Amino acid sequence: MPGFEDGFGLVYAKTMGCGIAVIASPQDAGPDINVVAATGFNVSRAAPELMADSIIALLCDRDLAARMGRPG
Repeated sequence: MPGFEDGFGLVYAKTMGCGIAVIASPQDAGPDINVVAATGFNVSRAAPELMADSIIALLCDRDLAARMGRPG
């Protein structure tokens, strides 16, 4: 959810509370909540190709998605 609306990070916290891996943005509260490679990825909004790669990685590797979702 690397958007422009929720800079406080509530969406990240709610998502992690449901055991879902997070794709956050380093341009908002993402790095304060999301631990890279532990609970998800932090990807710049300016890098759509890296965003796509992160989404594809989580969709294609259910073990990775589950492993990152557990600590939340």
